[in-house]
Parts: sequence; C-alpha cells; structure tokens
Amino acid sequence: MNVSNIVRSAFLGGALAFGGCAVERSVRELHQQGVQYSIDEVLQAYISEIKPLYVNPDPSVALNNMSENRDVIFELMRVYFSNVDEQSVESADASQRQMLAAAYGDYCVATMLVRGRQSVDGAILLLERAIELDPNNSSLYFNYANLLWLDESRPESERSSLVLRALDNCLRLDPSNVNAQTAKANLEQYLREHR
Repeated sequence: MNVSNIVRSAFLGGALAFGGCAVERSVRELHQQGVQYSIDEVLQAYISEIKPLYVNPDPSVALNNMSENRDVIFELMRVYFSNVDEQSVESADASQRQMLAAAYGDYCVATMLVRGRQSVDGAILLLERAIELDPNNSSLYFNYANLLWLDESRPESERSSLVLRALDNCLRLDPSNVNAQTAKANLEQYLREHR
C-alpha cells in the first residue's frame, strides 16, 4: 500500500490520531525503507490525490475545503514533499519545477491553517526551496512572509527583518499587490509603536 492510500484511508476512516497508531508506523516504515518519490510521482499525487480535496473556482469555497480537509491535505503533502528525489527535481523542465513550487506554496497555506510549530519549521524550508525553483513567483514570497511571522523560534527583531525582506521581494515582482502593501504597512506601524 502506498503512502497516499495509507494516509487517505486512515483520515477518511476517522482512525488517525498521529502519535503511535498503526498508520503512523506504516508511514514511518516506508520512510525507513528510504522511499523517494520522483518529481513526476509527487506532481501526480498532488494533482490526483491532494488538489481534489480543496480546489474550487470560488476562492472562499476552496479555502473552506482546505480548512475542512486540512489534516488529510497536510499529511499527504508532508509525506510526499519531504521525500522528493532532488535529483529528479534538478533534471526536471521549467514547467515541472514551477508546478512543484506551486504545490509547495499550497503546502505552506495548509501549514498556516494547522499552525503547528514543527510544521511551520518544515514548511519554511520547503517554501525556501519553492522560491529557488520559481524565483519570480510573487505569491511564494508573500506566503514566506506569513510563515516567517508564525515562526516564534526566532527573536521578533529577526522575524520582522526577514518578513519585511520577503514582502519587499513580493512587491518588487508585483508592485500592485494590495495584500503585501497592507501587510508591510501594518508591520512597519507595529514596529514603530513597539520600539
């Protein structure tokens, strides 16, 4: 049984309480066997197994779907994305790399919904990788800024500096991004008031 089937059957059957259950052991055993997924396998899983859980033309419905299915989505993404074969990524064409970067971006949105400290750390690393894969994608920088702000393991001054840099990169690529403009203005005001 592959990871996708293990995770989906566990969550959809209501049996998953990660922390020692049979499903977690099954996933861990696959990891110990050194299972790696090519970029093609990861993208196929993303398109056929993960995106259908939340994609909808209406953004509010999509966000609601992601919120309702966040545990399934998050765990599927975590398992696949943390075991991608980097050699297959390096040899992939530009469109595949951009698709993987977009998938990593979705993982980060799911992480922000889950908001676990450990998951934020992992998502930050994946989003940094996504930016390497698709450095001209402004939304990746915006999501990166949001994740950095949630990373309470860093001192606030360091977080603030990193968040502002990420927002500046977002605005460099998309100067009319109102969300990034607002976030930057709010953070700058917060920093002025708390000096």
